[in-house]
Amino acid sequence: MKETRPIVLLLLGFLLALRLAAQDSPRQMSLETCIQFAVNNSTGVEKARLEVEKARHKSKEFFSLGLPKVDLNLNFQYNIELPTQQLPGEILGSPGERVPVQFGTDLTAGSGIQLNQMVYNPIYAIGLEGTRKLVEVSNAGYEKSKADIAYEVGATYYQALTAKKQKDILQANLAQVVKLLDLTQSQFDNGLAKKVDVDQLTVSRVNLETSMENLDLQYWQLLDLLKYRMSMPLEQDIELQDTISEQAYTYPALALQPADFSKKPEMTLLLLQRDLNEINVRQLRAGYYPSLYLFGGYNWQGQGNNFGEIFDGKNWFSSSLVGLRLSMPLFDGFERREKIAQARIDLEKWRQDEKFTKQSLDLQHRSARQKLQVNYNNLQSLAQNRRVAEEVYAVSQERFSEGVAPIVELLQAETSMRSAQTNYLTALLQIKLAELELLHARGELLENINQ
Repeated sequence: MKETRPIVLLLLGFLLALRLAAQDSPRQMSLETCIQFAVNNSTGVEKARLEVEKARHKSKEFFSLGLPKVDLNLNFQYNIELPTQQLPGEILGSPGERVPVQFGTDLTAGSGIQLNQMVYNPIYAIGLEGTRKLVEVSNAGYEKSKADIAYEVGATYYQALTAKKQKDILQANLAQVVKLLDLTQSQFDNGLAKKVDVDQLTVSRVNLETSMENLDLQYWQLLDLLKYRMSMPLEQDIELQDTISEQAYTYPALALQPADFSKKPEMTLLLLQRDLNEINVRQLRAGYYPSLYLFGGYNWQGQGNNFGEIFDGKNWFSSSLVGLRLSMPLFDGFERREKIAQARIDLEKWRQDEKFTKQSLDLQHRSARQKLQVNYNNLQSLAQNRRVAEEVYAVSQERFSEGVAPIVELLQAETSMRSAQTNYLTALLQIKLAELELLHARGELLENINQ
C-alpha cells in the first residue's frame, strides 16, 4: 500500500498540471465560432429574443379575451336601516294611496357564479391577426440584431487578424535587421565597416522593436474590443485561428449579382409594418359593427335577522339566468372617424418610409460593391509593388553585405519594403471588410459565415 502512494500522488499531480495548463491555454476562436458565440451571448441579441417571448405572451393574452370568463362572487351584508318601498294602498286596505313599508332582514348573504362569453366581435377577430403580426415583427427584430452583431464581430476579427499579420511581417524584418546588425558590428570590430553603419542599423532595429510593441498594444486592444462585442469576459484569453490569405485574390461572384434585399430583416420589418397599419384601419372600421355576447349566472341568497337564521338552509334561495347581449355602436361623436383618418395617414407615411428604406439599402449595397472593386484594383497594383520592393530589398541587402552599397541604400529599401507590405495588408483588410459589408447589405452574412 505504501509503495503505491507515490504513484497515486504523482498521477494526481499530473492531472492537476493538465487541468491548470488547460485553464491557462488560450481559447482558439475562428471567425465562425466568434460570431456564433456573439449570437448566443450578446446582450443585445438576448434582449431581442426576450422581445420575441414577450410578443408571444402578448398574443396569447389577446387570444384569452375570446375565452369564457367565469367569476365566483361571495357577499355578506348588514342592513343598518332597512330600505323603504312604497306599496299600492289596495294591498293594505287603503285604496288610492301609496303606503311606505320597510321590509327585509338585518342580514343577507349570497354567492353566485357568473359566465360571460364573446360570441362575435369583429374587432377581436382582426386583432388576433394583428398580434400574430407583432410576433413576426419581434422575430424580424431578433434576426436583425443577430445580423448586426455578426457584422460588428466580423469587422473587428479581420482588423485583429491584420494587426497580427503586420506583427509577423515586422518580426521577419526585425530578424533580418538584427542579422545585418550583428554582421556589421563584427565588420566594424575588425575595421571593415563604419561606426555610422552600426548606428543606423541600431536605430532601424529600435524603430522596428517600437513598431512591434505598438502593434502588440493595438492587437490586444482589438482582442478586447472583439471580446466586448461578443459579450465574452475580458479576462478570457483567446487566440485567433483564421489567417488572412495572401494568395491571389479572386473577385467574388456575389459582387456581380443584382441587388436582392428579400433576406434583409429591414425589408421584413417594413412589410410587416405595412400589414400592421392596414390591420389597424380594418380594426377601427370594424368598430362600427355590432358585437354579440353570451352571459349566464347561478346565484344563492340567504336572509335572516341573526347568524342562526342566515345559516339555516331553509332561508337560502337560488336563482339562475342565461341570455344574449347585442352591443351596437350608434354615435361616438366622430371619434372613430378621426382615428381612421389618422391610421390612413400612418399608412401614407409608411409608403414614404418604404421609398427611403429601399433607397438606403440600395445605397449601402452599391457602396459595398464599389469599395470592393476599388480595393480589388488597388490590391493588384499593391501586390506588384510589394514584390518589387521585396526584390529591391533583397538586392540591396546582398550589395550591402558585399560592401558595394551604402547603409542608406539598404535602409531606404527596407523602409520601402515595409511600407509596401503594410499597404498590401491594408488593402486585403479593406477587401474583407467590403465583403462583409456586401453580405450584410444583402442579408446573407450569417448564412455565408455558417457554411
